[in-house]
Amino acid sequence: METLYKLTDQNNQSHGGCQWGKGVEHTALGLGELCTEGWLHAYRHPVLALLMNPAHAAIEKPRLWLAEGEVGKDDGTKVGCTSLRTIKRLRKPRITKRQRIRFAVLCAKAVLPIFESRYPDDARPRQSIAKAQEWLKAPTKSNVRAAYAAAFATYAAASVYAGTALDLVDFAHKAMEE
Repeated sequence: METLYKLTDQNNQSHGGCQWGKGVEHTALGLGELCTEGWLHAYRHPVLALLMNPAHAAIEKPRLWLAEGEVGKDDGTKVGCTSLRTIKRLRKPRITKRQRIRFAVLCAKAVLPIFESRYPDDARPRQSIAKAQEWLKAPTKSNVRAAYAAAFATYAAASVYAGTALDLVDFAHKAMEE
């Protein structure tokens, strides 16, 4: 069993109305891709869970849970478990808009060389990074979402081609440094 972190909505539910709470355990078959009902989703770090929420579940006011589970799949952003138990609710760390954008920029910059080696004439990722860096000066809710979309489109494309995932927990720590 590994220590993990789970996000739920204000009703302590995850995707599909799956109910969680103190000491609640669920199991899954561990079949198929991560974003299917074959896996229970969790994160390896609490800050990463909150930073990835806009790109994954997009829970408006997420609750953060300490959990433990049997990890069977890991895509670098989240893990899939065949069993997962929520232990207790945790106080969420405060993450600013600036830190969220910084995280997205770090992810995009890390995979940019891979993307550019495959598509040398495609300037969109570099332009997206430049725009996101501009948004750091005056972050708003809409440009945080735009930065995530641009960064993770680049991340997803490059990580597929590279065949390796980045250490997003490290990027989460770096993004939190003011």
